[in-house]
Amino acid sequence: MTSWGDLHGEAMDLSDRALRHQRRGEHGAALSLFERALELEREALSLMGEIGEPIYSTMYRSAATLALDCKEYRLAERLASRALAGEPPGYLVRELREVVEQANSREHLRIEGIELTSHEFQMSISGGSVAPGEVLIEDWLPRLEGVSALIQRVWQWTSGRSHSETSSPTAGPEKLKLALSPLRQGSMAVTIKVGMPSQLSFPGMLQAESIIGKTLDVVETVAIADDDLLATTYEDEAYRRNFVGLVKKVAPDGEHVTQVGFTTVAAGNERQVPLRRKKSEITTPKLRSPETQQKTITGRLLLADGTAKATKAISVVQADGSRRRIRVPAGMMDDIVRPYWNEMVTAECMVKGKTATLVGIEGV
Repeated sequence: MTSWGDLHGEAMDLSDRALRHQRRGEHGAALSLFERALELEREALSLMGEIGEPIYSTMYRSAATLALDCKEYRLAERLASRALAGEPPGYLVRELREVVEQANSREHLRIEGIELTSHEFQMSISGGSVAPGEVLIEDWLPRLEGVSALIQRVWQWTSGRSHSETSSPTAGPEKLKLALSPLRQGSMAVTIKVGMPSQLSFPGMLQAESIIGKTLDVVETVAIADDDLLATTYEDEAYRRNFVGLVKKVAPDGEHVTQVGFTTVAAGNERQVPLRRKKSEITTPKLRSPETQQKTITGRLLLADGTAKATKAISVVQADGSRRRIRVPAGMMDDIVRPYWNEMVTAECMVKGKTATLVGIEGV
């Protein structure tokens, strides 16, 4: 007789296969596998009988997450709520509540009859500081700006243009046209419409649907922490570093915001890309050598000099008044570093001798 553990293991195998299909853009095949995995997981729950924590809540969280993947939002809410009705460990309480929040948000949008077209996508955030229809500006605006910059940079990359720090991705005649819908009542979600500048449109040019798809590909690849896939897919080091830095800007902090979700429609099929990987877990791909060491430098960013072609650098004034010069690799100055001018920052650097090279930067 098949045990509940065997069924759970089979369900997880199917879920892993579904995720691989999803990353390749094969969303129909992924949905079929998620649905079969959910069937097996619910069967496992029915056979589980009396069992203690944390296994009980872990199993219900697993089933609820699969229900989200299958777009069975009310079922996801019921499964997660059943575990919350007991005494799950604290860390599982938080994860189960996140499932309920996500299910409620997605079900709300479906009930409202909100439909996306192929030239737009929805961005939503959820977490401890996100109330229905309300969020702190500092939790929302930088992420919206990061997504906007990422779309423009992906557009530049797909157009075959070399990365340039001197040309802002959000300014100039060659930028994409982005329009923002009002916030949805009862949720923290907006719809971003992508338009091609009429003077740049011509037969054979990548259209808005493709740009959106490639932008979500970047988010998905960074979210799964696959550095090898990043390196082979985005061979241009400046773009690769820029993409990772911008996704990190958008990513959850794990406290105020626990997930940033994206939804779009491609070839008539809905595609969902959840970004749950925390900022602290995302690092810019870098080469280490015995001569380098990692160092954190904290202070006020008073200079962001991107005028020199050969060496772009910032200066950080530390608490003791000393000024530290830090080299900024290509792909980071305009979108990642410059917005922090005159703010307190923490700069992660690789140091070799007296030379510090920026790896990542965060506001304090």
